[in-house]
Amino acid sequence: MNVPKKPFYHFSVDDVIQSLIEVSDKKIPLFDHSFFKFLKKLHDTYKTNIDLYLFYEATVDGTVRTLKDVSSDLKKIFQENSWIRFGPHALNDATKPHTQTPEEQIKTFNLIYQEIDRFAGKERRSHLVRLHYFSESYELADFFKEHGVEALFTTDKDAISWRMPDDVKKSLKETGVTEYNGINFIRTNFRSENLIGRTNTESTIDAFLKTQGFVSILTHEYEVPRDEVKKATEEFIRYMVSKKALSVTLT
Repeated sequence: MNVPKKPFYHFSVDDVIQSLIEVSDKKIPLFDHSFFKFLKKLHDTYKTNIDLYLFYEATVDGTVRTLKDVSSDLKKIFQENSWIRFGPHALNDATKPHTQTPEEQIKTFNLIYQEIDRFAGKERRSHLVRLHYFSESYELADFFKEHGVEALFTTDKDAISWRMPDDVKKSLKETGVTEYNGINFIRTNFRSENLIGRTNTESTIDAFLKTQGFVSILTHEYEVPRDEVKKATEEFIRYMVSKKALSVTLT
């Protein structure tokens, strides 16, 4: 894994699909939609790069929709805005990848990659991926490498890892990164919605920067409409910038 110069931070949004469907259905200019408008503000203000992790399907306004419903007309604007990248998350909200067989996961992720390539372009695939429920799908190491993925994210919870051995968990705890079964893993540190009202965020960030040299944060598409989530996200990123941390993806 080609680790960039530290310090750096990584910001991503999980469970994404509805905003893409809404933009496509209503023919809304991408950055006029409230979700993408907020992301563009982060990029324009702080030079933040953002990964969006996608469900293949979801119920939108009472109807099951899929990424096939995302307009290919969006490809031009995604090609022009390389700071947005896309990766697979899961088939849907109810499906935990780690409960599927490797073959079922590959089928799901191939469906998602096919649509990413269609509406955004292969160049907009994420190099880092967080699977739904922090699934540690190390059985798919070769598959992910073939699709340009350099690392999967693990949980932000105290468990650190759900399926990997104790020595791997120890490495994650101490350095934030590890390798297992031929694929790299990166620890997730924060989620924006959990920072609301928290008083020791900056000291905790400083501790991660000291031990890891980087910090990773996520939120969810359904959380972004909340003003307090937007505020917590922006305050976090503003602090990272004050620490001269760059927003990067691993390449």
